[in-house]
Amino acid sequence: MRFSIFAGDFRFSPCASIMTSIQSLIETCMSWCHSTVGEYDVRGKIVRFAAITCSAAMIAFSCGTADAQPLPAKRSKHYAVPEYERTMKRVLVSLAKSFGSLEYQDAVLLATPEYTNIVMLVPENVSDAVSMELNNTRYASRTMVVEFDTKPVSNGSLLFFDRGEDLYPVKISQTVDLQIGTLWAQDVLIPVRNPDGTVTLLVPPADGCLWFDDRVVGANLFSDNGYLVELSMLGLMSEEIPIAAKGGNIMTGEAGGVRYAFVGSEIVGNTAALRKLIPDHAAPFTVIPNLLGNELGVDKIVVFGRGKQPGHLYHLDQAVMFLGDSIAGVTRITGPMPTDEHEIAIIKSVEDFLASIRENFNVLGFTIIDINTPAQRALNYQYYANALPFTNFMTGRRTILLPVFNDSSKSPEREFVVNRSRLEALGYDVVPVPTKAGKLMGGIHCLMNVLE
Repeated sequence: MRFSIFAGDFRFSPCASIMTSIQSLIETCMSWCHSTVGEYDVRGKIVRFAAITCSAAMIAFSCGTADAQPLPAKRSKHYAVPEYERTMKRVLVSLAKSFGSLEYQDAVLLATPEYTNIVMLVPENVSDAVSMELNNTRYASRTMVVEFDTKPVSNGSLLFFDRGEDLYPVKISQTVDLQIGTLWAQDVLIPVRNPDGTVTLLVPPADGCLWFDDRVVGANLFSDNGYLVELSMLGLMSEEIPIAAKGGNIMTGEAGGVRYAFVGSEIVGNTAALRKLIPDHAAPFTVIPNLLGNELGVDKIVVFGRGKQPGHLYHLDQAVMFLGDSIAGVTRITGPMPTDEHEIAIIKSVEDFLASIRENFNVLGFTIIDINTPAQRALNYQYYANALPFTNFMTGRRTILLPVFNDSSKSPEREFVVNRSRLEALGYDVVPVPTKAGKLMGGIHCLMNVLE
C-alpha cells in the first residue's frame, strides 16, 4: 500500500460485455451497479410495503409487524451525524479496477468547497493513470490518494449477495481479483462521530461478495472490502459491524427531538443470508434494530420494505433527503407517465414504496417537501433526491449539491428549477452538479461519502 497527495478526474464507462469472463462477472456485480440488479418483478408480494418502527433499545422485527420486547439499554459510543449537519471537511470517493478516470466523480468534486479534503481510494492497477489526471485538476492539492492491493485469488468459489436473498456461488478456475474496489463510496461504509470528535468507519463484513477455497474443508471466507483498512493510515479507524449494510440504504434524520435511522429492508435480507455462512459476523434477525440503533446513536429505527426493494428505487437515498428542522425531502414522481406496461409496473412499484415512506413520515412528525422527479428520469435511475446536503464550514449556511441531468448547454429542466426553488425557500444555497451517473444506476450521493 502507498498513499500520496494527488487529485484527479476519472473517466469510467460500463463493461462492454458482462459475462465474457469470471472477472467481468465480479466487476459487473460489484462496480457497474450498487448491487446485483435485475428487472423488478411487481407481481403480488412486492407492491405492498410495511414499515417497522422500533426503539433502539428494543427488539422489533418480524415480517411485517413490530413485536417489541425490552432489552437492556446500551449507551452508544458513536453518533451518526445527519448529513445536513456535516460540514464536508473531509469526503471519500473511490475507484474500481476497470475504471481509470474520474469522469463521473469530477463534477461533484469540483463542486466541493475549497476547504474540503478529498480521500480517494484507488486500486493499484489504475493508480498511475489516475495520478496523471489528478495533477491537472483544481482539487489536486487537497486530494489524498490511497492505493490498495486487488488481492488476486484462484480456484475456489465466490459468493455474491443477491439483493436481500441467499448468496449465490460462482465457481472459479482462474485467477481473479477479489478486491476490485467500487465507484460507490457511499455504500461501502458508514461514518460515525466519536465523543472526542474523531470519526470511526462502520464497515460491513463484505461489500458485494466473499471468496473461499472450496477444496479445503472448513476454509475461511475472505471479503472483498478488506482494503478499507488502508484508511487507517490517515487516522480513519474502521470497526466491523455484523450487518450487511449499504450506506446509501441507511439515512438518519431528526424530528421533534427524536433521532431516527431509516433502513431499507434489503439490508435485513442480506444479513440473514450472510448469517447462514458466517454466523459470528452477521447479527441475528431479531437484534439488528437494537444493534444498529446503538452503533448509529439514534433513538429509533424504521425499516422500509419487505424483502427486495423496488428495482428502480433500491436504496433510500434515491427516495429521501433530510434537510434539518424536522423536514424531509421525498421523491414525487411527475408526468408524463409511461405507456409501456412494463414501465408502468416499475413506476407503480416506486410510487407504492414512496407512499409508504410519506405515510410514516407524517406519523413521525416530519414536514415533507416534494422533490419532483419525472417518471422517465426514475426509469433511468436519475433522482433529484440523490443529492448532498451539508452546512458550509466557512459561512455556516446550509448548502446542497443538487444533480442536473440534462445537457449543460441547455436550460435546466422544469423539475430542477422547481426543486431548487423549494430548497432555496428553506434557506439552502443550491449548487448544481451535472451528472451522468444514472447510466450506472447511481447518482452524486452514491459517488461521494461525506465523512465529516
